[in-house]
Amino acid sequence: MTAAKTKPRPSGPKPIYAIHGEDAFLKLEALRSVLKEILGDDADPMSIVELEGASAALADVLDELRTPSLLTPMRVVILRDADPFISGRGGPSDDEPTDDSDETEPGSTGVNRAGLEKYLAAPSETGTLILLLKSFPSNLRLYKLVASAGEAIKCEAPKSAALSGWAATRAKSAFGCDFGPGAADRLADLVGADCGRLDSEISKLATYVAPKTKITVEDVEELVGSHREEKVFAIGDAIARQDASDALKLWHQVLETDRAAPFRALGGLAWGFRRFVNARRMLDGGAPAMAAARAAGYFGDPNLFRRQVGRFSVRQWEDYLRRLLSIDVGTKTGQTTTELAVEKLIVQMCAAPAAKDRP
Repeated sequence: MTAAKTKPRPSGPKPIYAIHGEDAFLKLEALRSVLKEILGDDADPMSIVELEGASAALADVLDELRTPSLLTPMRVVILRDADPFISGRGGPSDDEPTDDSDETEPGSTGVNRAGLEKYLAAPSETGTLILLLKSFPSNLRLYKLVASAGEAIKCEAPKSAALSGWAATRAKSAFGCDFGPGAADRLADLVGADCGRLDSEISKLATYVAPKTKITVEDVEELVGSHREEKVFAIGDAIARQDASDALKLWHQVLETDRAAPFRALGGLAWGFRRFVNARRMLDGGAPAMAAARAAGYFGDPNLFRRQVGRFSVRQWEDYLRRLLSIDVGTKTGQTTTELAVEKLIVQMCAAPAAKDRP
């Protein structure tokens, strides 16, 4: 987990934790870690109260924190999606003062935030508040108070250069596995900066190699790479054969995988098209089909790959790649849908004249 902590942890649970960031998986992992620290391995569900930030009242939050648990030494209040509560868009409390004179942001109406600041001056000894936020600016007075009295845990996916290191650490700590040379890099390249999916793929890989504990590049290619890459190359082969029906059938198979499939599949096609562009350049430069195929991440028949890539010129592949990127923009702005736009592009590619300068 990539967690930037504001200060070393003293012993014992703190009165407040702020878990913030965009990565949902890392935030969930941080929440589990904090709950384990406070309540131990066998937490009684009765000791945990969950409230929604958009609708919670400050008075209710404070009442829950100040009410001792009858069954456990600590009561934990989790405020989910707490951004509107902290930003001042939550409803004001009748039981707390509305004087915002100590707010650091001009014009702010952060009544809830001011109430939490006052609470932290004398917090409950038996209650802990956990804020789950997307954003928690460090210039807020509440941030500084959390850093002093509690802990702020920032959860964001590692940068590209650090993804393989994160994957290797996760494999070791969570699944007792190690990556062989190049395996973690290959996994990071295939999955990208999605810690939840990386964790899922590592879990599958650990099960796949058991009872061994070493994950190789071949394992990653077999279990992870084949799904995305083979579908992309299969679609490319159907387009090379001008078989629109088969290409569309393969595209629909990709879409049926999960609700996020259109966006993930669009990224997969763009990934494949970029490699087709580079491979076509290599073939035009006289590189053997085997070398171009391996550079593109294709480990099947190099002659088949030559046929796929040779269907279009570098300029044509670059044009189709630009059109894929335009589809991505169009879907995000509501101008079209990924499914329909890609279907049209596939049909157009299958009908387009082949490149005259085949490699």
